[in-house]
Amino acid sequence: MFLPTELECTECHGALDTDYRPSFVKVYTSEGVRNATSFHKKCKQCCIQYYESYSCKGSTVTYTEGCVQDKYILMSSKTAFETLYLRTISDLIEVAAVTFTSAAESYGVTHNMTFEKQRLEDAYFIYRLIQSSGNLVITRNPTSCRLDVEQACKEYLDGLHINSNEFIDHSCSVNGCAQGFVVADGIEKVS
Repeated sequence: MFLPTELECTECHGALDTDYRPSFVKVYTSEGVRNATSFHKKCKQCCIQYYESYSCKGSTVTYTEGCVQDKYILMSSKTAFETLYLRTISDLIEVAAVTFTSAAESYGVTHNMTFEKQRLEDAYFIYRLIQSSGNLVITRNPTSCRLDVEQACKEYLDGLHINSNEFIDHSCSVNGCAQGFVVADGIEKVS
């Protein structure tokens, strides 16, 4: 069961009302898909809705920094991921250069189901952005109602203020270091 821990509104400090009508959540774990229920709270003054891992006001969704320490991260009112599974996916993508497509297909075959690559990509990037930046603010696309994870990634990278020439122009004796490349989704991109 997912239930927010906030006792008062983080914006106006007003009381929160709990909505006792449950949402039914699919929880993706390393052991397969589980079903759970989720409840949320709402501030009547600010109209902010609070869920276990995040809050939303209008089209803005804010994930809390501490949610990556929890056993599960509620990604939406209908979807959650086990953090252990997200850590495993991070290792597979970042260390073993596995693609999202392969990871999703492997999960589907292992658990005898169809698993959307896009759902896994969104969960991975949200998880990694929260780990890297703490609280994460993402805008929901009003047309599709999907979180604009790509825009959140761009904003995060812009916020790093990295001067790429510093890395590209340096010289060292490490074999292959002079060839600049980035690994994204298991595919090497030469720059």
